[in-house]
Amino acid sequence: MRESEKHLDKIVNIDEFVRRLFAVTFSNDPLARSITLRTLANMARIVRHRKSIHHYIRNSLDSNDEMEVLAAIEASASFAEKSDEFAANIYPKIFSMINGLTTPLEIKTKLLLVLHNIHFDCEVADKVRQNCLQMLNTYPSEQFVCNDLHVLTHIASVSLTQIPDQIHVLLEYFTNDPRNNVKLSVLSDLKCLAANSPHLWQKGSASSLVDSILNLKDKNGSKRDTNLLCKALSVLSELSSSPTLFSDEPQYYSELCLKMINFCIKTVDSEHNIQLISTCICILINISLNLSSKCVIDMDVMQETCCAIQSFLLWGISSNEDNYTEEESNGVKTIFKCILSICRSPKLSSITQMTETLRFVIMNVKMDSLWFGCASRVICAIVSTLSINETFVAEDILELIKTSPKSSDNTNYLNVLTVYFQINLHQSTQINEEVANSLLSSFKGRDLWSCYKMVRQSMRYGQHLMAAMILDRLLAHMEPIESNHFWMKSLANISKAESFLIKNVDELDKNFCTSISLYIEGLTHLKASISANNPMRFQCEFIRLRLKYLQTHHNFRQCCQLIRTSPPPAIAASTALTTRDDLLKCGNIVIAMRRSAKEFRSVAEAYSLLYQSSFNADVNTLAQIQLLQNSCVILAEAIENLFQSNRLNSMVVSKESPFEGNAELAINCSPLEHRPLIHMCSQISTLIHKDLNAIQTNDLIGSKQISLLMEISSQILRAPLSFPRFYFQSTQNTCIKLAVSPQPKSGSDVLLINSNTHFALRIEGVIVNVKNQKVIRNVGKVLICVNGVLISRANNNDRNVEPLKSNDTNVSLQSVVYPLNDYFQVQFLLLLPVIGLYSINIETSIIDENEAQWKTGPNLSIAAKIIEDPVK
Repeated sequence: MRESEKHLDKIVNIDEFVRRLFAVTFSNDPLARSITLRTLANMARIVRHRKSIHHYIRNSLDSNDEMEVLAAIEASASFAEKSDEFAANIYPKIFSMINGLTTPLEIKTKLLLVLHNIHFDCEVADKVRQNCLQMLNTYPSEQFVCNDLHVLTHIASVSLTQIPDQIHVLLEYFTNDPRNNVKLSVLSDLKCLAANSPHLWQKGSASSLVDSILNLKDKNGSKRDTNLLCKALSVLSELSSSPTLFSDEPQYYSELCLKMINFCIKTVDSEHNIQLISTCICILINISLNLSSKCVIDMDVMQETCCAIQSFLLWGISSNEDNYTEEESNGVKTIFKCILSICRSPKLSSITQMTETLRFVIMNVKMDSLWFGCASRVICAIVSTLSINETFVAEDILELIKTSPKSSDNTNYLNVLTVYFQINLHQSTQINEEVANSLLSSFKGRDLWSCYKMVRQSMRYGQHLMAAMILDRLLAHMEPIESNHFWMKSLANISKAESFLIKNVDELDKNFCTSISLYIEGLTHLKASISANNPMRFQCEFIRLRLKYLQTHHNFRQCCQLIRTSPPPAIAASTALTTRDDLLKCGNIVIAMRRSAKEFRSVAEAYSLLYQSSFNADVNTLAQIQLLQNSCVILAEAIENLFQSNRLNSMVVSKESPFEGNAELAINCSPLEHRPLIHMCSQISTLIHKDLNAIQTNDLIGSKQISLLMEISSQILRAPLSFPRFYFQSTQNTCIKLAVSPQPKSGSDVLLINSNTHFALRIEGVIVNVKNQKVIRNVGKVLICVNGVLISRANNNDRNVEPLKSNDTNVSLQSVVYPLNDYFQVQFLLLLPVIGLYSINIETSIIDENEAQWKTGPNLSIAAKIIEDPVK
């Protein structure tokens, strides 16, 4: 039942279901009654208002069988969570059982789970709180106190009442209770309150927490308890991550921050516990990033934090330890996350200091070490987001790759190779064949999966020659009949095609045909790799649009040659006069160019459709699709404004284009793989404004204008294509499965419908999400459109019957449904007016939480035949 909670709403007759289940409650077997109680607990969402069940659960709490009492407690907790009426009526019974002398302590501790959910009414919540506070003194056992404090914390956090009082209670127990487990439980509750309600912490509470941490000692009083100190510092770290802590009373919080900073710096310098040091560094980072400008501290907190990190890294590298526990490994990773936060801060001096520190780490530690892995991941993140990466030189990274041992960790090796690709892309340089061969020699001994990941990174950062050379070696180890072989073959053809485009700019026209033929072959292999589990819809459409884009460019460049090969005919002047289009005096080039502009517009529209169908794509993939669409729009508008019949005095790029504003800001704020295309589009926009605006309205088309268009086309093709992440892997996999009734018996059959009846169509759907995958966007609503299109009309011998228009024969309906527990259903009543054969098409679209519509499908089609009523 617990696993089937999403399907509870599909129960048609709840009364009959409960009646049959409730009959078991009269059984003499306590095991059967306890199973019934647990079943009712899992059904609480749909039967929460039934008084008979409330009465039965209340009576079951007085059972003499322990198993039945535990089941009744579970049912009470479930119903108290779902029903405010049951929660208000059951809590006196719970307190009477807890205060009863015959109730075992274990049962009393379990009964606190019921009080955990009594927070619907402020008055009731306050009564529960007062009783729970009294029980803290009555029952001082360790487990009961921990559970009771947790109940108080949860009620205060959810009901948003008396949070400062609860913080005060927890701090008292943390300071005065000598039991270590109670202190740990209190710190867990304090961390929850610090994360959810940091603005409700009073200055006295924060100061008391800091003083307790400073005076924290173990049971013997000789030294600090490291585990307890780490937990306490994690609460302080959570609290300091909120800017609200430093917003009021700057002088008071300046002194408090100074205490925290001095304590953390001293701990980093004197302690050798990695978990403790990482927590202190997190506190320093939070203070330096969130400290208000009104708080005056006589030190540069960010600088002190950087120095503390550097001293820790020097100690860690010099210790030469490779075997770390899981907690220590997590502590090292946390410190490097803090380094990433510093590198993303606006302070330039700290960024430079940390990037130099990262360079020192990767140059002086083994590639198999934990330090190298963490540093390489941080470098990948900052190089792809920062425009300032002069600290990392391509030659040094290349030398590091070449000298790496064959037995080094493949993940760390791939990170360093990714950094090398990122630096080359940032510097707008392509890896030549000599460097690629030297890199290939370092691949020996690597497994095939690691080599494939290197191919993926090469194509993501526009190094297609490198990817093609790796793929040639991989294909030698694969069987030619496997679907994976066709996938790799398609990648090899596509990489070669892209490398031909950017290989030699002077021979661009010669390489066009080779690239197009390789793309056609790559698309063929890509379609051959399609399977039922991997339909490759996005990949096939992305490559098809790229091929169509290149073909359109090729046709456009051939049209530009018409100014030399096809001069205006003798009748051009009279044609221009007749059509009142002066540009037709230039001959066939005008018509050809207008056709090219339409082709670029159609490619842009196709990219827009690809965007709308990519619901599972990540944000960067969608941004790249928009960039490719904008590159088509820019060239189409340049052609249209030059060859349109009524040219304006000035050239204006579309307002939808993001490249007319601050281009430098757009480049710096965008991912690294998008920057070449953004830079190219901004250059083209500047070129259009500068040169094409100089054209007068009475000027005819000449070689200067054609040369300018050719230069624009060359610049667009010169930018290396970076393949999006969604082309290789999906971070989200959400789809819709439909069930339509009625259905024909087989695929070739049709549904027979009488002409005097309406066609009732029922559509059910389930939203399928793959487990353990990140959710980028959620399904808010589902739009279902049903279109009935007349295919063929039945033979009618009456010649006087007027032909019907398409609006009279076709039917179109749509409905928006809200999924409940990933299930939805909708019904349509279609009136098909004409006797004949209809095609009923069902189209499904997703509307996310931001009201954006995604045409993801599935799309189904049913054949229906309208027949005459046999009675007539």
